[in-house]
Amino acid sequence: MNEFDRLVYLTIAYSSYFSFALNKSEILKRLPFSSSFKYLFYGERQSPKKVLISQQKINNSLKKLLELSLIETDGEYFYLQKKDLQNRKQRTVFYDFKNEEAMAFAKMASIIPFVKAVALTGSAAVGNALKDDDLDFMIICQSNTLWLTRFLLIILVKLKGKRPVFNKPNSWCINLFLDESDLVLDQNRRSLYEAYEVLQMQFLFDRGQYEKLFLNANHWLKKYLAYYSDCKFSQYKENKSFSLINQLFFFIQKTYRLAIFGKENFSLSPTQAFFNDINFKNKLIGSLKKQTIIKE
Repeated sequence: MNEFDRLVYLTIAYSSYFSFALNKSEILKRLPFSSSFKYLFYGERQSPKKVLISQQKINNSLKKLLELSLIETDGEYFYLQKKDLQNRKQRTVFYDFKNEEAMAFAKMASIIPFVKAVALTGSAAVGNALKDDDLDFMIICQSNTLWLTRFLLIILVKLKGKRPVFNKPNSWCINLFLDESDLVLDQNRRSLYEAYEVLQMQFLFDRGQYEKLFLNANHWLKKYLAYYSDCKFSQYKENKSFSLINQLFFFIQKTYRLAIFGKENFSLSPTQAFFNDINFKNKLIGSLKKQTIIKE
């Protein structure tokens, strides 16, 4: 088995962690440049040799992996376990409903003038969500308004009865806030995991060209996914500035969360807020490592 075969297998194995089968075009879009964990997840700087990618090469690898009984197929989708295929087909029926819910959130969020863009993220963005699953969103905010924007959005979400609480179905979770002047994800959030999260984002509302600006800011994506290798990334310059109001809302909300929830494993600053636990990423990596075909 060669390196290209391992890349195809890794792509399918990664999606299998989420019990989601992939078709050939999705495998092509999600194909990474390396099967090395040190490169994909641990920041190894040495870039792998770029491999020539084509649909025909993927077809050949899929045939080989099927012959080795490492993967299965129903003729359209490729997967490691039967449940991956069953899950894919079952959850397709909820796609339109979840999309309507997502658009309802985007319409509500657009009322706030500081909201520059809204993107659907996570499982719902790829059609891998049940009817009662939460929806996850990324918000790009006007410069120096991130924590004021979050405060206003929390009020609106609560008025809609969509605030996440224990066992509440179909909640609206705003897991990522970015200031328009600070769209570059930091070094700790640059790996195949984040590259996939960006790849599957769906921008639902864009007050300008913030989707393009966001991609330009994160040109590191082309290190991990072949999909971005031919993209022309324009230069992006950070333009951070200080705002007393934003700092005040940041301090109040961070202090409140500390008092209510205690110390959390979140990454929060005046210009970026990540409300997702890094431990999930570590569990995913641990699961992939058990696939002995993938290199350390």
